Amino acid sequence: MTRQHIARYTAWGTLLLAGCIDQHGAQKAIDAILPSGARPEVMPRMLNREVPFVYPRAQFDARLNGDVLLRLWIDTSGTPLRDSTKVQEHAVHAAFDSAAMAGATTLQFSPAMQGGRPVAVSVLLPVQFRR
Repeated sequence: MTRQHIARYTAWGTLLLAGCIDQHGAQKAIDAILPSGARPEVMPRMLNREVPFVYPRAQFDARLNGDVLLRLWIDTSGTPLRDSTKVQEHAVHAAFDSAAMAGATTLQFSPAMQGGRPVAVSVLLPVQFRR
């Protein structure tokens, strides 16, 4: 089965990095859809207590903002697979892409569940850097 046929998990909304959103707020933005169009019985949850993305210092000092859209592959244990993580939509400044990719390595989720079993999912995760 190809990745295109496996469950798709899309996080709508944003993770605001200036401390405007916490784990609970980020979780409200999550929506998941299986290939059949149905939602998993149990939605995946972000387990990180704090948002793991670090604002690039030079861009912060220059008061620059950036938006990055990451695609993550989350396995049945809730761990994003590092080699599958990529930037789906790039920021204007490459430093934001790098910061988003670096922060993604520490993300942890509870898995989506369908029929009492964990399911692997593909995640679109928007990350906004706002000053």
